[in-house]
Amino acid sequence: TKLWHFYTGTSIQSSAAIGAHGQVYFGTDSGKLYCFYADGRGMWEYPTRDRIVASPAIGADGTIYFGSYDATLYAMAPEGIERWSFQADGPIASSPAIGPRGIIVFGSLNKRLFAVRPDGIKIWDVKMSSQVVASPAIAPDGTVYAPTADGLVTALNVYDGEVKWEFEAPNRVVSSPAIGHDGTIYFGCFDGHLYALTPEG
Repeated sequence: TKLWHFYTGTSIQSSAAIGAHGQVYFGTDSGKLYCFYADGRGMWEYPTRDRIVASPAIGADGTIYFGSYDATLYAMAPEGIERWSFQADGPIASSPAIGPRGIIVFGSLNKRLFAVRPDGIKIWDVKMSSQVVASPAIAPDGTVYAPTADGLVTALNVYDGEVKWEFEAPNRVVSSPAIGHDGTIYFGCFDGHLYALTPEG
């Protein structure tokens, strides 16, 4: 049974993220991030300069992190106030991942992977082999698993960006990895296979 709906006037590619108190956050192709109460009442909206296609990520303190095609990563307070923004080198099409110490990792379509502190200061950035379309995943030990569109899955240290290993899939990888309880990394590939890798690659 439908509870409510809201017409944004444009396409929605972003999945919703749910806050600790039931707030619903999502982006639209018009470049707006919306926040709603669970009962459908609108709380606030925040405009960016280009479309938002990836899901927001929510930090332990309630900060909402999301990227836009305007090449900017935004950090928003739950009340809808911008805390900071970080200028990347290209459009952001994937969701940020939040790791140990609140480090935010995200990729751009200009073939770079970034790590940013919770206060918006860059820790490192790494040139990747292709566009970062899928969202990275971060293991509890601080290993970042980042696929690129050409099928290369790279494991990096979240603290300094050092590459641990690379695995080359036979086709494009645009799905985000999932990490099992035993550390196994699962991801899908355009060759029709689901792959499972050990933490050692």
